[in-house]
Amino acid sequence: MLQNLQDEYKAHMYQWMELDNAKAMLRERERQSFEDRERQHMEELVENARKAQAAKADASAALRYLRRCLIFFKPLDLTPHYT
Repeated sequence: MLQNLQDEYKAHMYQWMELDNAKAMLRERERQSFEDRERQHMEELVENARKAQAAKADASAALRYLRRCLIFFKPLDLTPHYT
């Protein structure tokens, strides 16, 4: 009888240890998943910053081109003319 109780106690302790291990593995997966999402978000932010920097460079080049054009050509008269 006592041996049966000891065996049952050991079996339950083993089950509790397995449950604790499963919980720890789940927490680790959740932490890893969170870190992966954070890393992906940061990579997207960096990529968006690069695209914005490239767009800014393109706009600056276009403005420089327009300024050069304005030097060589007569500026347009954009004042409204009322009759």
